[in-house]
Amino acid sequence: MKIVVTVPKEMEGLSVEMVIDENIKELMVQIVENNKVVNTLCERKPMYLFIKDRKCEHVIQINSIKWIKGERQYCKIFMTDGNLLVTKQISQIQQLLPDDGQFVRIHKSYIVNMDYATFRDVNFLYVDGESIPIGRGYKKNIK
Repeated sequence: MKIVVTVPKEMEGLSVEMVIDENIKELMVQIVENNKVVNTLCERKPMYLFIKDRKCEHVIQINSIKWIKGERQYCKIFMTDGNLLVTKQISQIQQLLPDDGQFVRIHKSYIVNMDYATFRDVNFLYVDGESIPIGRGYKKNIK
């Protein structure tokens, strides 16, 4: 069995790890066994999140989001390069995020990017040194 990875022309010459790290929009993986394609996986991950807020539209790199805190009609988005306050409910932001398990709702007021989670105890998940509460009804979401 061999695995064939196909990347767009502009990414030729880069290692597979670099292509995946760069969050390439289109990555095709084929599993070939006895010269027949057994399985084909096509992965399309959004790289940016577009959030309309009042009169402007914020463009946020998805992988820069550490966690999101909902505060009634507002959300505070904590990112690697700063924070952003937008007039959206947390449920509206959650619908915009990819549902591949990277972002997990752990509380009625919090969504966490699990790539930044460093430690978990019974009632808290720690992200970038901050303790974020885990709601009782959301414990099943954390694997």
